Amino acid sequence: MPNRDERHALNDAKIEDLSALLEQASIGIHLVDGNGKVVWANNTELDMMGYTSEEYLGHHISEFHAEPDVINDILQRLSSNETLKNYPAKLISRNGETKYVSINSNVYRENGEIVHTRCFTQDVTEKVLAERERHKLEEKLLQAQKLESLGTLAGGVAHDFNNLLTPILGITQHVQKQLDNTSKEHESLEIVLRSALKAKELVNQILMACQKKELNLGVVYLDEIIRDVTTFLKATMPANIELIYEPDATTVAIKGDGTQIYQVIVNLCINSYQSMPSGGSIVIKLKTPQEHDVIDLKGESKKGTFVCLTVTDTGCGMDAETKARIFEPFYTTKALNDGTGLGLPVVLGVVEQHGGHIEVHSELGKGTTFEVCFKEIITEEDKNQYTSVVDMTGSGRLLLVDDQALVLEASSLMLDSLGYEVTNFLDPLEALAEFRANPDVYDAVLSDNRMPKMEGKELLYEIKRVRPDITTILSSGYFDEESAQNDSSITATLSKPYNLSQLSEKLHQLLKR
Repeated sequence: MPNRDERHALNDAKIEDLSALLEQASIGIHLVDGNGKVVWANNTELDMMGYTSEEYLGHHISEFHAEPDVINDILQRLSSNETLKNYPAKLISRNGETKYVSINSNVYRENGEIVHTRCFTQDVTEKVLAERERHKLEEKLLQAQKLESLGTLAGGVAHDFNNLLTPILGITQHVQKQLDNTSKEHESLEIVLRSALKAKELVNQILMACQKKELNLGVVYLDEIIRDVTTFLKATMPANIELIYEPDATTVAIKGDGTQIYQVIVNLCINSYQSMPSGGSIVIKLKTPQEHDVIDLKGESKKGTFVCLTVTDTGCGMDAETKARIFEPFYTTKALNDGTGLGLPVVLGVVEQHGGHIEVHSELGKGTTFEVCFKEIITEEDKNQYTSVVDMTGSGRLLLVDDQALVLEASSLMLDSLGYEVTNFLDPLEALAEFRANPDVYDAVLSDNRMPKMEGKELLYEIKRVRPDITTILSSGYFDEESAQNDSSITATLSKPYNLSQLSEKLHQLLKR
C-alpha cells in the first residue's frame, strides 16, 4: 500500500494528466490549499486570467473574485464537503476585465484535513453577454408590443372620446359667442369649455405617449417657448424651487409643433421639481446649433446639426433600474394619485416625432439632466410656408358627412357661423348619391373617417372619381396621419375635436376665400 507521500505523488500525476485533457477543452483548473491560497494552475487558467504563475500562485483566491459574498459562499460550501456544480461567479483578470465563469469544485481531504480544493473553471463570458443582449432585445420587443397594443387602444379611445368632445366644444363656443362676456351663463359655459379642453389634453397625452398624435408643423422659436414656460412655471412652482434660464442661442428656429414642444419642456420641469420635495434649482439651457453624432435610446445613430436644450435639476436623481424604465407609459415612482406615468413617455414620443433625440444623465443623489435635441432647423427662406393664418369667415358650399348626430349638428352650427352653406348627411352612401347627382354644387367635402357602410377614405375616393378637383377633408378622432397624407383622394386632414378657429383656418387655407 502506498504511503502518504506516494499517494500525493499519484494524485498530482492524475491532476497533470487531467489538466492536459482539460486544456484541450479550454477548461482551467487550479488547486487551492486549506488556507485558501492558489498552489497550482494550468495554462488555460493562467491565460484566461492574464497572470503569470508567479503572479497567480501563492495568492488567496478571494483576490481574484469580483464579489466577496460569492467567494465566501463558495469556501463555506466546500468546507462543508459540498461539491459545486456549474456554480456561476465573476473573476477579475489582470487587466481589470470581468470574466464570467462556471465553477465545478470539490475538496480533497486526508485524515479529515483539507489537502487542497480542485476548482475547474470554464470561461462563459461570451455566452453570458450574448444572453444579456438577447434579454435586452426581448425586453425591447416586449416594450414595442406594449406600445403597439397601447397605441391601438389609445386610437380607439381617442376616436370615440374626441367624437364626444367635438359637439361639446363646438356648441359651447357657438353659444358663448351669442352671450354677454360678463353674464353668469357665459362664465358657466367657460367652465364647461375648460373641462372639455382638459379632457382633450388628456387624450392628446396618451396619443403622444404612443407616438400617435399628428404634428401641427410651423416655425418654432425655442427661446420664446422656454421663456413662456419659465414665466408660467415660476408662478405655479413652490417658492423653494429656483427656475433659471440660461440662453446661448435665441434666434434659431426649427420646424415643429410649438404646442407639443411647450408640453415637452413643461413635463421635464415638472418632473424635475417633483424630485426636489425639499427645494432646489432647475436650470434650462439652450445651446447654439452644432454637429452631433449620437446614439438615441433605441440604439440608432443620429448625425447632423442639432439645436439642444437641457433641463438640469439638483434633485434626488435615479438609480440604473429607474432610469431604464422612465419612458415606459404609466410607469411612475410617485405615490398613487400623485402621477399618471405619462409625462416622460409624452416627452419621448414628441421628440422622436420631430426627428430629434433625448439623452438622460442621472445618478442617485446627484440630480438629473435631460438633453433634448432637435434637427429640423429652418432658414429664413423656409419660414413663409409655415406662417399662420388669422381666423376669418368664409364662403362656399360644403358637403358634411358624419355618422354621429351630435357631431354633425355641432359642426354644422360652427360652419354656419363662419359663413358657409352646409348640407348634412349621417349616411355616407346617401352623401355619395347626393354628390353624384350634383357634383358641381359643392366647393368641399368634410367627412368623418370611421363610419358604418362606408369609411370616410373610401367615400372621398369615390367622390374624387366623380370630380378630381374637389377639395376633400378627412376628419377623425384618430387616424394614421402618414397614411392619410399619402392618399391622393384626401386633400387635407382635420383632427377631432376641432374648434371654430381650427375649422376656420383649415377652410381658409384650402378654399382661399
